[in-house]
Formats: sequence, structure tokens, C-alpha cells
Amino acid sequence: MDNDGLKSAPGSIDVMISLADLYIQNNLLDQAVELLSGVYNENPEEPRIIEKLIELYILKGNETKAKILLQQGLSVDKNYKGFQKYMKLIEEEKTADRIREEIAEAVEVKEEVIPLEELEEKKTLAEETKEEQVEKVEMVEKTMIEVPEKEVEENVEEEAGVDPIKRVLSRLYEIDEVLGMILSDETGLLIAENVRVNIDTEGTGALLSSIYTETVSTLERLNLGGFDYIIFEFPRGVVLILASPPIVLTVMCKKEVQEGLLLLKAKGVMNELRNMLGV
Repeated sequence: MDNDGLKSAPGSIDVMISLADLYIQNNLLDQAVELLSGVYNENPEEPRIIEKLIELYILKGNETKAKILLQQGLSVDKNYKGFQKYMKLIEEEKTADRIREEIAEAVEVKEEVIPLEELEEKKTLAEETKEEQVEKVEMVEKTMIEVPEKEVEENVEEEAGVDPIKRVLSRLYEIDEVLGMILSDETGLLIAENVRVNIDTEGTGALLSSIYTETVSTLERLNLGGFDYIIFEFPRGVVLILASPPIVLTVMCKKEVQEGLLLLKAKGVMNELRNMLGV
């Protein structure tokens, strides 16, 4: 994942590790490795990311890669307890199979996703406070309306069927006008996407997260307090940005969408995502 070299905030690191644990629980090891490899590239001295990658490579049976990462981790912080745990396992000459068994027992692999909680009733209204953001918002609209809409491909449906995050995001497709969803952290780092249009999800997510960040900063300077969501209305579409730090959910829709229903459904999805990720 390329996000202009931005380092993830501490809260975002927690989200990524929680998401990796969720993938492990659902036996999606390759997705977890891909996710954390991108985070590691931006945070090469973060011991928690290195520790989780070591665990993943052991689970995948790649003990050599795990040992290399362990050596890198020790060079970062030789006193980190997470690294000491794996040193002990290696020193005791336990087999890779036994190490995987111990990790699996600790994780308690699950097959079901946490059920959706009751949708929130409360609605909050927020106003855009920064005129400089208009140009950025127009860029988002351009990515929506210049690319023709297409049917959801079979591989997208299959991914949503096994990926717990995408499975939750897909609940928003109960609203016919929804075109897609992007889940990112506050720095713009892409966590997950589930879209029906051909767009640059990483770039769009980063752009929308920057709008969110700048809006929060402006409100703080004006001493106006925070906000829960922003809805942008365009001639041919609607974009909802729902913020629940450290994660940001963006929903792109057709113009005809009922905004009240959209907000209610999106808040329910956000609640479930927060529960799944433990944030």
C-alpha cells in the first residue's frame, strides 16, 4: 500500500493489528500478511507489527522468514517481550508445527463473524467549514461519475463471502443506490474496500480521509467541537464520510439515495466494524 510515506498513528496500528487478528481467526493468512506488510513498510521500527508478522509467518509454515523478522525486531528493541517469546520457542527447538499449534490454540480460530448490533437511533448534523476543501470534494465526484458503473463481479462477491470486513461492508448494498464503500484509518491508509465502480480505492480513500482530517482540524481551531459525519451532495451522486476514530468509513451512492436510511445503515455497519476490530 502506498500512501505517500505517511506513518500510521498509534491508534491506527491498533486497528491494523486487530484486523490482522480477525483475518487469522477466519484463516485468511495471506490477507493478513498483505495488510501488515504494507503497514510494516511505513513503520519498520514498530515492534507490534513485527511481532504479528512473525506470528503469521510461523502460522504459514515459513520459519525462515519468521527468524529473519525476529532478528530485525531484536535490532529494533531487544528487550521487547513479544520477541523474547519467539526466541524461547526457537531455543527450545520446538518444531514449526508445534509452534503453529500453540499460536492457533491461543487465537482460538473462529468461523463466524460477530452479529450486527442494533442500529443507533441518534442522528447528528455537521457542516462543512472549509472552502478550500471544495476542490478536493469535486475531485472525488469526478472519480465517481467519469467511470461507468458495472455489475458486481463474481470474484468480488466471493471475496465478500470469506473476508469478514467485506462481508460487513456488503450489508450496505441492501440500499440499491450504494455504489461502494471504503474503510480507511485517519491517515488515509486503506483498510478494506467493497466497490461496484472502477476507481482507485486507495487514492480516493486517502483523499477523503484528508478532507476529514482537515475538517476536524478546522473545527478544533474554531472551538466548534467535533462531528460524526459529513454528507456531500453532487449533481449525480452522494458521498457520506462517517468518522469514528481511528477509522473512517466512506460510502459512495447514486443521487436518489435516501440520506436518512443511508446514515442509519452506515452507523450500524460502523458499530459492527468497531466491535470486530476492538476499537
